[in-house]
Amino acid sequence: MLPPLIKQVRVPLPPDTAFALFTDGIDGWWPLEVHGVFHADSALVAYDGYAGGTITETATDGRTASWADIVAWEPPSRIVLAWHPWTDPQVATTVQVTFTPDDGGTEVVLTHDGWEVLGAEAEQRFALYDAGWDVVFGRHFAQAAGG
Repeated sequence: MLPPLIKQVRVPLPPDTAFALFTDGIDGWWPLEVHGVFHADSALVAYDGYAGGTITETATDGRTASWADIVAWEPPSRIVLAWHPWTDPQVATTVQVTFTPDDGGTEVVLTHDGWEVLGAEAEQRFALYDAGWDVVFGRHFAQAAGG
């Protein structure tokens, strides 16, 4: 069984602003050309912004791809996602992101877990996400947040 994948960054924003950037502002910092379903043909990615909503990528030609279902929406402290880009929503891992006040900024922790649902692909996907979250979360989100 694989352990949870944990990434964390400290950003110089209050939790409510960091949460809003991670969710409502995702289209401004997520590198769709590399880490999107449609890559260079992607137009935007958006959160519905409530428990039961989704994260959806839209291509320039109007095609859509659901990335995740929002399991918990608790601004400004936590969001939990059933994460399934490129896969059947019934085969979703779990991504939780927490936003904790930290000395005038916010400690943002991303925990990606539930690898066992991927069966034989679990180890390969774990390795891909380990590197991918470093780029997407550790670099792009952190830079957008001023970290």
